[in-house]
Amino acid sequence: MSLSFTALAGIGLDRTRIALVADPRATGNGHRLQAMGAFGTLDMSIENQALPANPKSSELTALALVRIIENQRAALAL
Repeated sequence: MSLSFTALAGIGLDRTRIALVADPRATGNGHRLQAMGAFGTLDMSIENQALPANPKSSELTALALVRIIENQRAALAL
């Protein structure tokens, strides 16, 4: 689902490139967004801390899932 939203908001499905990297040494999970174009470049990183009850996930993941569910029920998605 993330690829579709990212591609539709950007240059389209055919030209959007996604790389999924699994690092066994990582102590948390992270996300990195890079965009390049005529405007210049954008490079954004987020490093999440793992949930104590479930080290394979983070609080940000749980909050993102709540937002997805809320947006499916709302008249206007945020």
